[in-house]
This record gives sequence, C-alpha cells and structure tokens, in this order.
Amino acid sequence: MTSVAFSPDGKLLISGSSDKSIKVMNFKTRQEIHCFKDAQIGRFYSNNLFSITLHLDEIFSVHVRFDNKLVVSGSVDRCIKIFDLLAKKEVYHFKQVHEDSITQVLWSPDGRFIFSASTDRSIKIFEFESKQEIHHFQFIHNGTFISKLHLIRKDSITCIAIS
Repeated sequence: MTSVAFSPDGKLLISGSSDKSIKVMNFKTRQEIHCFKDAQIGRFYSNNLFSITLHLDEIFSVHVRFDNKLVVSGSVDRCIKIFDLLAKKEVYHFKQVHEDSITQVLWSPDGRFIFSASTDRSIKIFEFESKQEIHHFQFIHNGTFISKLHLIRKDSITCIAIS
C-alpha cells in the first residue's frame, strides 16, 4: 500500500498500491466494497476480452473529492485517473501529464480543480469540468522533487504548501 485517504464523511478508506490497484473499504466494518484494478470487460475483439488498464505502474497517491463521489489517483506512469465511487468505473484519464512520476494528487476544497506534484519538480493544476491544465509551476525546488502538497483554505483563498 502506497497511499491512503479517507472520504470526507469518514465512512470510506481508499488505498492505492504498488500492485496498481485502488481498494475502497467500509471503514466501520473493515469490509472491501470495491477494487479498481485491471479488469476484463464484455466486449470481444478477435475472440478475446478487452482489458482495461488501471495504471501501468505503482499508484503513489489517491484523494477523495468533498462530495464522496470521485477519487483521483496519480501514478509512477505519469497519469492521473478519476474514478466514480458510485458507478465503480473510471470517468477520466489525464494521460502522461508530467515528465516523471506523480507523487501527489489532491482535489481543491470545492472539487473544481485537481493539483498534482511530480518528481519532475513541477506542480500542475487542472480544471476538472473542462479537463484542461490551467497552470504549471515548473522547477519549484532546485535539485529535489516535490513529495507532498497541502491545500490550506483561509477564507476564500486556497494556498499550496509544499514539502
């Protein structure tokens, strides 16, 4: 297990793993509700089932949106994926958005934006509705990568804290 996040309502525990899966657990009962992982789907191509690939490498970060409906994940594969917890499916895939591994992903407090940090020493901000990158902070630190982001909400301003 490489990343753990609680849903804002405290009912779910979400984990990302080096086996490229995301597990959703009921925190109170400790029961697994769902596991997002490579899966077979019911469409055939040349008599074989298609396979959906979750991530191609370890998942370093997971975070649950304020409404408890969506999970965002970031991986060594440089991709960000968004999953619907109710429908139990992937709803969007930001493909290879960084030059190196993604170390942290976070939803903004209002759920409109996704923040990502990477070992390429950059931070990117994506607007969820438009699916567009809206800002790119490059080479934030010299010689070291960004391991954690913290969003701090003070009044109506959200600040990014880096460690």
